[in-house]
Amino acid sequence: MASDVQTVSNSTGIDLVRLADDNPRRAAAVAERLVDAEELEPIEVYRALGLACRPIGEPSQSRRWLERGLVEAERRGDVIERDELRITYAATKAMLGDFDAALALLDTAQASNDSAVQQHARVQRAGMLARRGRVAEAMEIYRDTEPSLRRRGDDAWLARLHSNRGVLLALTGDFAGAETNLREALSLYEAAGAGLSSAEIRHNLSFVLTHRGELLDALESYAEAAAAFASLDIPNVELPLDRCEALMYAGLTDDALSIASEALEDVARRGMVEETAEGLLKYARAADAAGSPGASAAAER
Repeated sequence: MASDVQTVSNSTGIDLVRLADDNPRRAAAVAERLVDAEELEPIEVYRALGLACRPIGEPSQSRRWLERGLVEAERRGDVIERDELRITYAATKAMLGDFDAALALLDTAQASNDSAVQQHARVQRAGMLARRGRVAEAMEIYRDTEPSLRRRGDDAWLARLHSNRGVLLALTGDFAGAETNLREALSLYEAAGAGLSSAEIRHNLSFVLTHRGELLDALESYAEAAAAFASLDIPNVELPLDRCEALMYAGLTDDALSIASEALEDVARRGMVEETAEGLLKYARAADAAGSPGASAAAER
């Protein structure tokens, strides 16, 4: 670990941001040691901590580090990194259920004079709009930003675009388009060694296979995704909720209900507002399929 700290402290901090997408726990440990040692801290260290704390289930810590990073960026006059921090912070705000604040941060970041930052903010905004049902607006942003990301060779954000668009297409019922986008994202993430994002894509591909009726392949894919998250020691509370749908469609309603109940408690305990609402809906469906009297109560909640 000492060599990790030395490598990062001698670089711009970008390596640590990339590590947060490959192995969040390792990235967080290295970044925290840099902060504790009061060594020269690139502002990106705070962004890496903000990124790393979300998947390990600590959105409040993510908020804390990103706010510190914003203060430091303002102090140093680093406007580009300040705006990248705002984009990252927007995702944390959304995770905590504050979509209005998230969109306000993206509005500010999109006003940047840096074209790359503008594109990043737009891709992030499209993801936010999609989650609020503004599908056409989100798809238009993806169409407009994809060519410039390709020209710039910005593979990290191109992968994010394909990932987000793949999920959106899946939710609108275009499973062929969803699979195409998700597999393009997976190829980019694997080439970059982004272990966490690759695991997330495998999760989303499992969802697509479920809704295409390829249930055995879906359950196998979910098992692969779960193993990938476990290898990173990352809790994925949404994966069991999605997996219970595949089990339900396969007729294993009691198993589906048991998994959904346990996963829902985990989501609620972490204070994940949007995920709790979605989890309640999936639990209600599983309970209804299993003939459980708790179905109507879960649906009302």
